[in-house]
Amino acid sequence: MAQTQLPIQSRNEKNILELEVAEINEISDILFKKLDQKVKAIEVMEAALNKKAAALVLLLQKAEAFLASGSSLRTIEQLDQKAQAAEAIGASLDKKIAMLGLLLQKAEPLSASVNVLGDTPNRRHEIVALQKKGLGVKEIAEVLDMPQGEVDLILNLHALNA
Repeated sequence: MAQTQLPIQSRNEKNILELEVAEINEISDILFKKLDQKVKAIEVMEAALNKKAAALVLLLQKAEAFLASGSSLRTIEQLDQKAQAAEAIGASLDKKIAMLGLLLQKAEPLSASVNVLGDTPNRRHEIVALQKKGLGVKEIAEVLDMPQGEVDLILNLHALNA
């Protein structure tokens, strides 16, 4: 009886081994497919990197040629000159701003005698006097170097107050 059990047991073991081998084959097929995909992805990346490396080599060659030509030194010198000119302009503007500030301080007491329109009482009398002499708005504006609208406004206000 021991002999009949051995063949059944060995058949079962053989079947189990065949199943395990089949499973190992399936797993290895999956692994090889994934490995092939990874290899292809690496090849694509390598091609892209080769293109980028070639582009970098060209840029490096252009940079070396630029530096060898001495243009970079001229460009830096020109930038320095422009920076110095900009600093000089800035200093000049600072002086002019300071002068304008002083002029504004001096002008503040004078502005107290000027009304909202910017005309003095003497200016109003000049405008009215010129109108009485027969000059029109345009001529008065030219003589007094004023905008026509301002002359017209002053004359209209004078007419209302008269």
